[in-house]
Amino acid sequence: IPNMADPELFHPRVADAAWRKRWGIPVGHRVIAYTGSLGQANAPTTVLNFMELTHKAKLPIHWVLLGEGSYWEEVQEKAPENTSFFSLSSKADVAFLLGGADFALISFLENIPVLGSNSPNKLFDALASGCVILTNREGWYSQEVERAQAGKMVNKSTLILLLTEYLKNYQLLESTQEKSVEMGARFALQEWIPRWKKFINA
Repeated sequence: IPNMADPELFHPRVADAAWRKRWGIPVGHRVIAYTGSLGQANAPTTVLNFMELTHKAKLPIHWVLLGEGSYWEEVQEKAPENTSFFSLSSKADVAFLLGGADFALISFLENIPVLGSNSPNKLFDALASGCVILTNREGWYSQEVERAQAGKMVNKSTLILLLTEYLKNYQLLESTQEKSVEMGARFALQEWIPRWKKFINA
């Protein structure tokens, strides 16, 4: 059974003043969330490079990282000013963060083929929450995300151009977030449980 979205817990929510205060987000900044494990397989150097690129470009972007992992402290120590780090405490906290975030980064090493065929839980959480998906590598999920117009695969050369486009065009950002929710609904637990039961009982 693959990972699936849980729209009862993960869904869009208003990024109000209390939400922004909880995550240390400056007024007027869009948010890129990174949640869950930050180990070697998650391409920590890529995550750090992306954060530095947005900082150097002086984009009104703030990164919020909520998680843990073997590279967590190293990335936190090297991270630029436009970042906030929080230790992973509960799934409810992840849902609270993603619900108000504008984007979510799904990062994996590019030179390990199996990482392009996995089904990361953080992807489905972010989709159900209405985040624009940013991913750094080829794989079935990057293809599905782009096909659904729910996000883009990015690299060091395209990240700033893409984010600038979204920052200038709120309608594009909003429509992409809506497509993300729609894609998440196709992978919802409530959608697939009856199918599994029917298959098991056949």
